[in-house]
Amino acid sequence: MDVQAGDAKAPGPKILMIDDVSMNLKVLSAMVKHLGGDPICCATPSEAFTILETVRPLLIMTDYWMPELTGAEFVARLANVPNAAGVPVVVVTADMQISDRGSENFFAVLHKPVTMERIREIIRRASGTPAAP
Repeated sequence: MDVQAGDAKAPGPKILMIDDVSMNLKVLSAMVKHLGGDPICCATPSEAFTILETVRPLLIMTDYWMPELTGAEFVARLANVPNAAGVPVVVVTADMQISDRGSENFFAVLHKPVTMERIREIIRRASGTPAAP
């Protein structure tokens, strides 16, 4: 069956994802796509800052422990990035010591293994969509 021009589905909300482990990015990207999001994958915080020069995502998901910067350092540097102003940052980590109740101004912390339901809830909260009754 041919797809007509009017049948093309508009891309969902842009979700910027940063992780130095490519398999983690593949898994998160597949989950975000399944939920209707438009993932933008970066291997380093530097790459993310370059993308943020021209793109304003709905949400940023970042690994906490990376070679260049920790998640907390990344969030602190976002304060100087116009396209990141007010964009929620979710830290994805296996480190159970990291909590969203900390002082790093995280929107949320996703502990690995990440579930589809938890990502769905975070995207819903970031977009301001009310919870289903």
